[in-house]
Amino acid sequence: MNAAKQAGYLFGRKVDLGAGWSFREDSGSSGNGTKDHIHVNDPKGKHWSQNEDGTIHDKKKHSPGDLPGWVKDGLKKKGDWDWDENKKKQDRLYKHFKPGNDPYNPKSPTPPIVPVVPRIIVI
Repeated sequence: MNAAKQAGYLFGRKVDLGAGWSFREDSGSSGNGTKDHIHVNDPKGKHWSQNEDGTIHDKKKHSPGDLPGWVKDGLKKKGDWDWDENKKKQDRLYKHFKPGNDPYNPKSPTPPIVPVVPRIIVI
């Protein structure tokens, strides 16, 4: 994280990427459990969001598909945000899902996570 970002320079500020695209970075809050995240909007009103760990921030508003490469480059240059690198972090979290399941697609079926609890039987 660069010094300007640490000082809150970009947080909460809309930044123009060109061609009608923009982004806004928001800081997380321990009070409501949110993480540092980014919102990206295209000129047609579509919305994408990503937490710093690569998970989707606004699952109900997240548009399908991926961002164009030039937008991701703009996020790196103007916002110090690496969309693809963060997505890789998230993908590592979901590596136990079956191939073909995409955590970025809310309609994609995912297998249930069953906790395994060791049992100790004393006789």
